[in-house]
Amino acid sequence: MWLGSLSASSSDVPLFAYAQQVDEGLGDPFTTEDVYAGVLWGAVQAINAGVTTVADWAHNLGSFDDLDANVRALDDSGIRARLFFGGKASSSGDFSRYPDHVREFHASARPERIAMGLALRGPSMAPAADTEREFALARELGLPISIHAGMAGLPGAVDQLHDQRLLGDDVNYVHAGEFSTREWELVAESGGTVSATPTVDLTMGLGVHPTIGPALARRIPVGVGADTIAYGPTDLFGELRLALAAERARTNAAPIARGDMPAELSHTHHELLDIATKGGARVLGFQDVAGELAVGRHADLITVDLTAPTGWSSIRWRSAPRTSG
Repeated sequence: MWLGSLSASSSDVPLFAYAQQVDEGLGDPFTTEDVYAGVLWGAVQAINAGVTTVADWAHNLGSFDDLDANVRALDDSGIRARLFFGGKASSSGDFSRYPDHVREFHASARPERIAMGLALRGPSMAPAADTEREFALARELGLPISIHAGMAGLPGAVDQLHDQRLLGDDVNYVHAGEFSTREWELVAESGGTVSATPTVDLTMGLGVHPTIGPALARRIPVGVGADTIAYGPTDLFGELRLALAAERARTNAAPIARGDMPAELSHTHHELLDIATKGGARVLGFQDVAGELAVGRHADLITVDLTAPTGWSSIRWRSAPRTSG
């Protein structure tokens, strides 16, 4: 969310060049005030696009003051969030400096509104010993874990977690487009979840297709997001349209290769809507709070104006407290 102030600043480079340009070149100079402004503007953009709940993969936090500014910005915006604390990406995300920050914030978090998790480097980005130490901190505090995994050129993350006996239903895998069949089976068996980010996955070259189809086929909870808005859009409707087109292209490929017209189309608009609402809530651990209209849930509602020639001209949202009926 801190990238809200850097929208579309870097959209034509691969992953590691992006990390140098954005995380280091633009993120390192951020002051505490910049963190607050970036997160607040990012949250406002999300709300304006009809997104009421976000996973904030917060990896530009070099001090407790930065963490406090990030939380205050989320709170002031009115959005619901799971803040995945990731330390400072440019310092390799080393958590050795941060346990006290994590414990202090976790003790004061409000789980139904701004909850906490850990954004860890995982096997793709960290030595095995660091991964064990960081996973241990998360599990000591009972915090969900999110890692980047299954990206092109960085194979075997789930296999390594399996070998280290670190798999669990508290692990969320971002991207996951290049998982092997065995890795998909391990994620399903362990109860893990997946987050797909179609624009970034496809245009940055992290995978050939979004990961929604393989996750649905194995009944793995999956949500969809924008990843970094320094690279792509905030608009979740756009991400869903891209995901649907990409998944249908994947499943249409076989009959087209035979010279046939596909007899049926895979995935439906309703399936994608479920992923964007209930799916996101399941992935973030908010399934008892938000994600659907039901007794006992918060009324995180958006209204879409369908009278404009483009199909929708504006989105409005509101949140109401729980009621008993």
